[in-house]
Amino acid sequence: MLKKGADMEIEKKQLIGKARLADVAAMVGVSIVTASKVLTNNSGNNTRVSVETRRRITEAAQQIGYRPSIAAKMLVGKDTKTIGILLDVNSPPEHFMRVSRMQEEAEKHGYWLIIGECRANMSNIANFISDFVSRGVDGFISIAHVHRDIGSQVIELFRQVGKPVVYYDMPPELLQPELACVYVDFAAGISRATEYLYELGRQRISFLMPWINYEHGIYHFVTERERGFVQVMRKYGLKYDLEFNYRNNIWGSDLVCEKVFPVIARLLEEQQPDAVIAGNDSFASLVLSYCHRNNLVVPADLAVIGFDNLEFSGFVYPSLTTLDPHTAEASQTAVSLLLDMIRTGKMPEKHQYAFVPELIIRESAK
Repeated sequence: MLKKGADMEIEKKQLIGKARLADVAAMVGVSIVTASKVLTNNSGNNTRVSVETRRRITEAAQQIGYRPSIAAKMLVGKDTKTIGILLDVNSPPEHFMRVSRMQEEAEKHGYWLIIGECRANMSNIANFISDFVSRGVDGFISIAHVHRDIGSQVIELFRQVGKPVVYYDMPPELLQPELACVYVDFAAGISRATEYLYELGRQRISFLMPWINYEHGIYHFVTERERGFVQVMRKYGLKYDLEFNYRNNIWGSDLVCEKVFPVIARLLEEQQPDAVIAGNDSFASLVLSYCHRNNLVVPADLAVIGFDNLEFSGFVYPSLTTLDPHTAEASQTAVSLLLDMIRTGKMPEKHQYAFVPELIIRESAK
């Protein structure tokens, strides 16, 4: 029988963080070999274990916080229940939200994430992938392949590794039929926002995203947003100036009022917009702040739309109309897709999922 009550609580406090396989075996009254067979799911020895004994061993391990080491699982050729997540160290806040959502989903299935914040060079990325392989991860979810100058090399490196991998977002030119991928249709989202503003009677619509990194090729997050905006502006014969963002690029600066307000002032002076679509919620909130400080009424004088639907977007005043990229659902899908690949050892028939951002209408544009 397992120890229970106050004695169990004392022992639990003593053992958590220090629990050994021998402690589990002693609590249940079985040999270490038997406890190991159950907890590593090892069918490699001839020891037979009853259903009841398996239950008691599993319960004892949970009570004292014992978890089989990754090394032990690797030795018996079993899954380590770990997923390697690779993302860029300079990722935007929305990418870290993805990781949080992926962790929640992975935990539901008994998996844990190992996170590598890599830099945008092949040597650094290769080192992280090699380290993950040495730790026995069962598969990968990559957000580090989106650099246009090295993306194809990252994909080829994953092919050589030979473990299941799901790519989260993908530059269109790198999206190949055989790759498992979950991606956001940025162009469709921005198109919807632009159409909505036109339906409201706005015709002097500006796109604000002066945050452009040239070092590894312009991110598709930017170019796809631009593409969606231009499609609708051309459809209705409206004037636009995308070059404004390139002329006023502040990549690498802190997103603070002192840096961004002069850019917003130039945008309003040069383009005289009656609506602004910002590339993300941070820029959009800075537009709201600038308007408030300069006696511009939103949305009467200027309608404002953001992108990402970050938590604060509903708290600012006026509340921010924005595009929700379905981060929770997309992240859950990425994990589920990878786990399917790990379990079956093959690519599912449906292995590419596109998520079209949803327009969340609030006070800043209505």
